[in-house]
Amino acid sequence: MSFATVMVSVDIDGESDARIRLAAQLADRFASDLIGISAAILPPYPAESGYFVTGQAVERERQDIEAALARAEVTFRGIAGIDRKRLQWRSSIELPNSYVASQARAADLLIIGRQAGDVARSQDSGGVVLRAGRPVLVVPPNVDTLSEERVIVGWKDTRDARRALRDALPFLERAEAVTIVERIRRSTHGSGPAMSPDTWRGTRCRSGRPSTLIPRAASPRN
Repeated sequence: MSFATVMVSVDIDGESDARIRLAAQLADRFASDLIGISAAILPPYPAESGYFVTGQAVERERQDIEAALARAEVTFRGIAGIDRKRLQWRSSIELPNSYVASQARAADLLIIGRQAGDVARSQDSGGVVLRAGRPVLVVPPNVDTLSEERVIVGWKDTRDARRALRDALPFLERAEAVTIVERIRRSTHGSGPAMSPDTWRGTRCRSGRPSTLIPRAASPRN
């Protein structure tokens, strides 16, 4: 399995160089198209009595955002490689969360940053994950490589966990070892792991990698 298209969110304030490098590496690894995306809106103006904003001031703000988006595109193309053939750029003066989540329909994997920032100039990772409807890789600051040698999967027998495990198969296929950790609810009647060894073996066969299932007991209130 692979990702046909990788999309990476580019911060308008220039704090995503490492994330772009990681996205470019994954695009090379999976032979994917690479899309850079960025958005920002005009800053909110205080609504106190007597505060007045001229049309010229608003226009200057709009021009500043357009210039910042243009700089973000130059940065993205420079880091991703100007000679890369399957490279796209998308940007808009919109709320970043809404724009990135809506454009995620064009991606098989969306890569975003983890750090929180000004909602007018950067997306909230939790909000995008909930709205994107696509696999999302959330990258910490200053991380520019991703090794899939050893993968740990936190498992709970829910629809979302099943979907996430399936979405992660392109990474699992390249892992040297996969460990599944499942929290088991303790009860007076007793219960075993929902992800049985036989069930996991079916997933492991698709990934083709050695794997380990490690049940972990949880208290009843968890």
